Amino acid sequence: MRHWAREHPDARLIILDTLAAFEPKHTGRNTDGYADAYNTMELLKKVAKEFHLSILVITHTNKGKDL
Repeated sequence: MRHWAREHPDARLIILDTLAAFEPKHTGRNTDGYADAYNTMELLKKVAKEFHLSILVITHTNKGKDL
């Protein structure tokens, strides 16, 4: 993403669909999905600040499940 931002200095918005594409892969049942998402968002926040960008992150929950 930093490489792309350097090549597009006039960009002001990045839309990520979906957050899962940027998160580390969960390796077992002891992984904390909330903590993983939080850490990913912290990294994206740093990129946004560094390049003066807004980053819109899309995530999906309960895909295909009845609530």
